[in-house]
Parts: sequence; structure tokens; C-alpha cells
Amino acid sequence: MELDSLWQRMPLRDIAAHAGTPLLVVSEQRLRENVRDLKAGFGGGVMLRYCAKTNPERLVLETVREEGTDVLASHVAEVRLALSAGFAPEAIAFQRPVLDDRDVDAVIALGVRRIHAFRAEDLDRLSRAARRNATTLNVSLRVSLGRTGMVVLSAASRRLGFDPKQLDATPREGLVIDALNTYIGTQQEDVEAYRRPLRQLLRLADRLRTIREVNLGGGIPSGTLRRVTPSRLLRRDTPRPATPLREYATALRSLFDEEARGSVALALEPGRSIIGNAAVLLTTVAAAQGSWRFLDCGRNVLVESPLAFTRPIVPLEPRRGRTSIVHFSGPTLNTLDVVEMRRRLPELRAGDVLAIGDAGAYTLSRGTRYAGLAPAVVLVRTSGEWETIRRADTYEDFVGSMVSS
Repeated sequence: MELDSLWQRMPLRDIAAHAGTPLLVVSEQRLRENVRDLKAGFGGGVMLRYCAKTNPERLVLETVREEGTDVLASHVAEVRLALSAGFAPEAIAFQRPVLDDRDVDAVIALGVRRIHAFRAEDLDRLSRAARRNATTLNVSLRVSLGRTGMVVLSAASRRLGFDPKQLDATPREGLVIDALNTYIGTQQEDVEAYRRPLRQLLRLADRLRTIREVNLGGGIPSGTLRRVTPSRLLRRDTPRPATPLREYATALRSLFDEEARGSVALALEPGRSIIGNAAVLLTTVAAAQGSWRFLDCGRNVLVESPLAFTRPIVPLEPRRGRTSIVHFSGPTLNTLDVVEMRRRLPELRAGDVLAIGDAGAYTLSRGTRYAGLAPAVVLVRTSGEWETIRRADTYEDFVGSMVSS
């Protein structure tokens, strides 16, 4: 896979030379285009809440807010960050698989009124919190629908949410239970994957009678990322070109309209499809040994396993001539610090800079300080100008939260 034309036009060499590597580069243009394509494809009446945990960079949040999305926060600090990025409290939804009174009271104090519930105890806790804070909360029930789109993750996914058979419409003081939500797995390349869970949610909505919103969560795919399947892992399957985001959204809206027939509103909480291909990771080949190329960052930054996803890897200074199969390792001593395997590329030498595409999702939010520090982030403005929006971590950051004895 190659980087698309937007990235090919960018001065990535100049940015890497100025800012160094590893470095995350975010495109404001692509970020805005992704939100606009989703909104145009879905048309009116669909609620989009950007999933902040995917990439919580403040200017990312400000940009998606300017493009008209709401936001889904997963902890209190993320709620505060969303507010500082300009989101109104009523535009923020809060979810956490285990709620506690401190978190609930904190987000209520910040003005948030929509909260996801995962189990019956959550409803009791939220009802007490609503009474304690003299307010009314809008509640979305997370529903576990069994098998997800990714079989490997199916058993783990089932632990989250209500069993559909246990749902009831018992009123609880201070709560308006008006939404159902679910999650069927990331990077759903086929729109039809949503049909069965949508039908299940609609049946539940009919039974509960108070439901006004059906929320299909995330899963909308990012265009330059590919899920690894057994056939693809063995190089027996060439993936089809990705469905353009606007076209995908149009197809999903049509599926929803066909099934729902106006009975409820549709909501989604996309993250990867908005920020994924809006960023690349620049990294330098630090050393070569046989068919291995060791990079100056690895899965401490690009945390997702190469057994789950494959993404573009392109040298910024491509060489003509002979190609060979290479594997990429990070710089840590973790045996599993493998970024990618079996890529056919021109000769790569120590000092070469690579661009790893579709790096916007879960690099900052899930990256660790294991054998390294967090990289800087550069934002390329729509005008073509670029600026550092997050400096690289320093020693002071590394030790700053340590408490001396």
C-alpha cells in the first residue's frame, strides 16, 4: 500500500529534518475532510460523537468540534479537555465500563448529562447520583450482542454490557433511559456487518418503548488500514480497494433507514475513521541486521499488533532497483516489539526515514513510556503551514509525577 496523494504532496522530508523522529504528523485538511464526508454521507438527523480516546489531542478535538461533531469522553480529565476545546456540556457523552460515585459526580458537576450504563448496578448508581445532584440524566444502555465482527475479540467483547434478555423498562428516579448502544468491532470493512446488531437493537427499542436513539458505536473503517485475516497473513488475498468514507456512510444510512423506518434516530461514535488516516508516523531506520530493520520507535508508540492490522510503510527517499522482503522491529527489548513483517521494499539503510500511514488512532492515547518517551506531534494546517502542537516528552516529564520520599 502507498500513501495517498495528500501525503505525497506534503513536505514530510522537511518536517522530519526540522523536528526529528519519531514524530506524529497530523493533517488538518484530512481531519476535516473525514468529518465532512461522514456528515455528507449520513445526511441530516444522524448524531456523530467523536470518540476522544482514539486521539485526544486538543487541536484534534477543536477541529472536529468546528466541523459539527459531539464528543464521547471516557474519563473525567477527557471531559475537562473536551470543555477546554470548546464543546458545550450537552455535546459531551460519558462512558466508562465501571462507574463510581466520584466520577459520576464530577462529570455532573461539569455539566454532562448523557451517560452510558453497562449493568443494572450502574442504573442504581446513576439514579442515586441524579437525586444527590438534583438533576436528570439521559442514559444510554450498552447492549452485549454476542459475537463481534472480529472473532478473536468476540469473547472479550461479550463481558461489556447488558444481556438483552435482562433489559427492562422499569423507571428509575432521575433517569431518562432513551438510548441503546453497542459495539461490533473495529475496522468493519463491510457495511452489512451492522445489519444484524441493528435489528437486535431495534427489537429491544420496540420492547422498551422509551428509546429514541440507537447508537451503533464505532467500527467505521479508516481508508488506508487493513484488518489482517488468515488469508491476508499468508498473502493469499489482495484486499479490495477501501470504500470511500462518504460512500460507506451513505450505504450505512440506507441500511439504517431500511431497517428502522423512522422509529428512532441513529447515532455513531467514530474515532478511527476520523483520525486514523489523518496522521502518519515518521520514524528513522536506526540499524539493519539481515532482513530486519530496527526503527527509532516501535509498539511503545504504534501499539496495535501487526497481526491485527497492516498499514502503509513508505520510505521518504525511495530508491530504484532491487527490492527485498524486510521486517521492522522497534528499539525495545520486548520480543513482541515487531511493527510489521514481510514487506517488499527497495533497499533500506540506517538513517532512512519512513512514513507509516494510518497512525492517527491510539498512538498518543495508548502509547507508553516503556523504553522510550512520547513523540512530538506536528499539525499541518490546511494552508500548508505546519506547527508543533505537542513537544516530545523530556526527562522532566518522565519523572515529573514521581513523588519523592
